Amino acid sequence: MDSLQKEQEEEEDMSAINVLRSLSTPATNALELTDEGPSSSQKRLLEKSQKKQHNYIMQHFEKKLLIPIKTTKHKEIETIEHFISQHLYTKQQQNWNGMTAFWEGLSRGIKDKLAGKDLPSTLEDLIYLGSGFDICFREHLQEVNHEKTNIFLAPRYSRSLHHSACQASTKKSLTPAACSTLIPQMPWLHIAMDFVTDLPNSPSNTPIFRNRKTTHNKLLVISFDGFRWNYDQDVDTPLLDYLAEIGVKAKYITPPYVTMTSPSHFTTITGRWIEDHGVIHNMMFNPQTLRKFSIKATQNMSEWWDNGVLPLWITAQNQGLKAGSFHYPGGNANYSGQTVYKALAEAFDHPDGDEKEWRDNIDIVMKWFNEDGLDFVTLFYGEPDVTGHLHGPETEQRRTIIKQIDRTIGYLLEAIEKNKLKDKLNVIITSDHGMTTVKKEPDVKEIRLSDHINFKDTVKFDILDYGGFGMILPKEGKEEELYQALKVAHPNLHVYKKQEFPEGFHYSKHERVLPILLYGDLGYSVNGRLILYVNKGDHGFNNSEMDMKMIFRAFGPNFKKNYTAEPFDSIHIYPLMCKLLGVIPEPHNGSITVTQNITSMDVTEESEQINDNIQNSDAIFVATYVLSSICGVLLLFFLIYVPYTAVKRKKGKLEECKS
Repeated sequence: MDSLQKEQEEEEDMSAINVLRSLSTPATNALELTDEGPSSSQKRLLEKSQKKQHNYIMQHFEKKLLIPIKTTKHKEIETIEHFISQHLYTKQQQNWNGMTAFWEGLSRGIKDKLAGKDLPSTLEDLIYLGSGFDICFREHLQEVNHEKTNIFLAPRYSRSLHHSACQASTKKSLTPAACSTLIPQMPWLHIAMDFVTDLPNSPSNTPIFRNRKTTHNKLLVISFDGFRWNYDQDVDTPLLDYLAEIGVKAKYITPPYVTMTSPSHFTTITGRWIEDHGVIHNMMFNPQTLRKFSIKATQNMSEWWDNGVLPLWITAQNQGLKAGSFHYPGGNANYSGQTVYKALAEAFDHPDGDEKEWRDNIDIVMKWFNEDGLDFVTLFYGEPDVTGHLHGPETEQRRTIIKQIDRTIGYLLEAIEKNKLKDKLNVIITSDHGMTTVKKEPDVKEIRLSDHINFKDTVKFDILDYGGFGMILPKEGKEEELYQALKVAHPNLHVYKKQEFPEGFHYSKHERVLPILLYGDLGYSVNGRLILYVNKGDHGFNNSEMDMKMIFRAFGPNFKKNYTAEPFDSIHIYPLMCKLLGVIPEPHNGSITVTQNITSMDVTEESEQINDNIQNSDAIFVATYVLSSICGVLLLFFLIYVPYTAVKRKKGKLEECKS
């Protein structure tokens, strides 16, 4: 009976969603305002659609969406004003607007719902609040100076919000499928979704309103895999040198640990440490099925990339921009139903060193910008990594490939000029890690774990023979035995239990990380059963080693000229990219203040502005509350004291008369 009832409820949910789809119109997704504001027809269409949606959702889901309000990750929200202020931010005055509109909306039908409450107690209340507010806010914009409050609704489509809403709901909540289908149909519901979730990646202090009128330059990010920070110092590179004259050159930048291609690139595009974004290795693997996938096969495995952390492509697209990925790691994945607008993944037989193909790729990217209207593109090249592995970093072959890269930079500059993008395209050129020479016998004693442990008896699954880093899943009951044997196996091998791995690496806290971690000193590969490793150069070593550092160049209308920047971590590239694009960032581990000196823009950290304004809002509220309390006490004193004095005087006069 319960199963039948559940099926009936799910059918009703999906039926209701189909009705909502029929009610949904483009006007409900976003309203871009001009100086004249929305037209009367736009306004009528919006009001009609929103009211229909609101009425229907209240009728059908009223009893199913009773979700207790939760606090945000950072601080408790105590008032409706505080809640709304987190979502109404305009850049022009760098303060919070829309409070008048909110109170107008409150007075137009929400007062009866929230009367006597300081805070909505259910999601249903917030839906009601959001629906009325959404309509009224647009009405309010027609009555004020539009140039100062030109704001549009930027819906957020994130699986974490959908799922957290369902998980936080009561037993009568919508199914996950129903949630993920329903939420995009009602932009105002995202206010409630942001509010009820307490996941780490929930942007609870991220505004959903943003200035549409401000324009930003386009951005191209080029990554040359394995381009060590000093590769341009032992070979003639006139074009790379020219970039330093017309733009910015960092002395070097530090990749995250582990220093591998996919994990490092995903840190750049998300601004999150590897233990946060979950792409912990080049290879997707499953320790239960014992399966491992190559780095190129992993590029098409969305489940490896889609861990609830949004890359900048998706964030930019959610805020009205168009993004593209050309061979960049993670660019071909599906993020909870969202994909990069233009995306090409490397084929298995892709020729990494074909100079003509490099130039063709640049031409394609230029068309993406000019003909397809893209705002943000990432372009990946597999060199000089391939050459560094095959021949080693200190070889003539590596120097030759650097010269080829330099010529490609020249072609890039010509293409930018030819396509008339010089004054509206910023370019960042960087990498993912460096490269070092692999130490081999007879020069050193190489690391081979089978000399010290019995794999058959102690190891269930391992990720070894992949450069300077490895992980092991011990068989049940064998972890301590394995750990004790390995930690004394080789003087240049570092062995840790997962919970004891150095926190400074920001790596080990993700659930995918195996119980035992190993890394070798610079140049020492971590070999498992046999030494079959043929690479002459490698990476994956400690990111503090200079051979693991990498290149950074940047030029364009928003970058300073002839400026040399101090070293910084690659995680700070993410907020820099967001600032250049005018995109409100997802929560991240970087800081725009680290790179603020390399641009000609005002790069005050947006999140700090938001937090400051939240604090200011708190302070104003507290001050108002205190003053109101004082006034209340004074009023009460007045009400008590005046009648008391009057009675006392009257009584005194009566006594005088009697006497």
